Amino acid sequence: MFDRKAWKDATDDEKKALREKMAAGRKEWYEKMKAHRQEVGKRIKEIREEFKNNRDKVIDGNDPGE
Repeated sequence: MFDRKAWKDATDDEKKALREKMAAGRKEWYEKMKAHRQEVGKRIKEIREEFKNNRDKVIDGNDPGE
């Protein structure tokens, strides 16, 4: 976070540097969020496979209601 008074008193070069720093931080945050989302997607696929419904294998051809 930045100090509003410091921003108000900052020179144009200082403001430009702060804008660049904020843009870099936002880009880094976006890349981390994107990577996290991909990892979550992979884990969801793993969980779906792990808890897949195997009732057809368990029933083994039995008629319903048996």
